[in-house]
Amino acid sequence: MSTTDQGKLFSIELKNRDFGPNGKASAAKEFKSTLDFRRHLSEGSQAKESDILAYAEKIYTLFAKKDAEGILRESEVKINDYSKAFAE
Repeated sequence: MSTTDQGKLFSIELKNRDFGPNGKASAAKEFKSTLDFRRHLSEGSQAKESDILAYAEKIYTLFAKKDAEGILRESEVKINDYSKAFAE
């Protein structure tokens, strides 16, 4: 996982035999870092599919209208997290 292929990368390759009978596989990697983004994950709740589709349409509309301010507003958390994670 990376945004610019720089920094501390985590890579995993899964093969058919890695998947269990339920068709799922999982992997974990513990990173040593002073960065803490848990709040962004733990504050979230389970989303309904209709909410996800509505949000996707909202984002699509922002891009279609070339609404830079709206895109930045919707991306604020991600931008802030990336600037901390990839400060250099």
